[in-house]
Amino acid sequence: MSKTSMFILSIVFAAFFAGHCHAADRPNIVLIMADDFGYECVGANGGLSYATPNLDRLSKEGVRFTHCFSQPLCTPTRVQIMTGLYNYQNYTRFSDLAPDQQTFGHFLKNAGYATCFAHKWQLGGNRPDHFGFDEYAIHSPSRSHWGMKVIENGKTIQLPEDNYGPDYFADFVCEFMTRHREQPFFVYFPIWLTHEPFDATPDSKDTTGRRERKYFGDMVEYLDKIVGRIDRKVSELGLSDNTLLIFTGDNGTVKGIKTKTTSGEVIGGKSRLTNAGTHVPLLVKWPSQIKSATVSDDLVDFTDFVPTLADAAGADLPETIPFDGQSFLPRVTGRQTKARQWVYLSLDPRKPDKSLPPGKRKSSPTVGPVDWCVRNHRWKLYRDGSFFDVNADPHEENALDVAALDSQEALRAHRDLQAALKGFPDLRKARRGNPKQKPK
Repeated sequence: MSKTSMFILSIVFAAFFAGHCHAADRPNIVLIMADDFGYECVGANGGLSYATPNLDRLSKEGVRFTHCFSQPLCTPTRVQIMTGLYNYQNYTRFSDLAPDQQTFGHFLKNAGYATCFAHKWQLGGNRPDHFGFDEYAIHSPSRSHWGMKVIENGKTIQLPEDNYGPDYFADFVCEFMTRHREQPFFVYFPIWLTHEPFDATPDSKDTTGRRERKYFGDMVEYLDKIVGRIDRKVSELGLSDNTLLIFTGDNGTVKGIKTKTTSGEVIGGKSRLTNAGTHVPLLVKWPSQIKSATVSDDLVDFTDFVPTLADAAGADLPETIPFDGQSFLPRVTGRQTKARQWVYLSLDPRKPDKSLPPGKRKSSPTVGPVDWCVRNHRWKLYRDGSFFDVNADPHEENALDVAALDSQEALRAHRDLQAALKGFPDLRKARRGNPKQKPK
């Protein structure tokens, strides 16, 4: 063999082994986001009303965050978690993600990941493949978790009436992971459970009712079962040690649902900026990197997921995008970094104006309240100056008189939050347009 041939061959082998070693070092990533599922629903978080053995086990095998905050409504949260941007930067209207946006699907796909989206979309006519997902299965708007109409990689499938939708999408995820077990993969599984309608599940003992709140607990427990199934599949594939598994919720539990906890009863507060509307579970498992049974009180919000996934995957993020979040991995993997000092929350429904005829409905700035605030672990400041000690007043019933404060901690917190709040625009005026260009 000539020296030239040997040289070329050595380059080929070096590239081959470098590529394989790099792929092996990068974790698989599975992100599961429950729907209308507040912090209090998880047993490990003090919940007493529902059995969540799989979620409780995840908390013991990884890290349980005690201060993760979402937006109070589903679409704003979904836009935020996928793009890493606060809603004032890119949220256009309910049930829509502007087509020019780049998501964690793009970023991980560009980094060599096989990407998968499963279940609840609710982000407009551009389907997940437009936003960086190689494969997807989503459900069309439905009045039941049973017998759904599914769109799988462009093909419409009508499921039988006795087919429970969440099981179908769990099957889809497990099959995707099986096919891609030899390369790094990213699965985003925003499951529709525990969103209304409140249907009986395959495990419900009492099926005499229809769409009744008595089934909420059954839905929580079936959600837990599916999370356990996904985690178990990762283990069966021999991938547990190097798989980053994340579980969270998109907003607080739906209004009216009462959950008993070790610290008292919590009534669901979806669509409100209170704890009951924005405080959500966050469980993170990555055996090779995160010490088990860790509890973190670091502040986390949904702009932090994009930089966290990119951090884990070694993916480059575009410098042209003004991301708002920071990775929460360094704080739980032993790397030193400064923790978040506050999170920004906003309530901006931007629902279509239903007074207009179908086909001509546009987002109306007058439909629904618009509000925003910043908070830390204890203190919370709204745009109108309302200031709360949320530890002492979780329902935010009694705003504090700032002029009468004599606590140095409270005064310092007010000063810091006021400075942070000044960095955000008036949401009633700063409404982003809806550009049509395709992401590059």
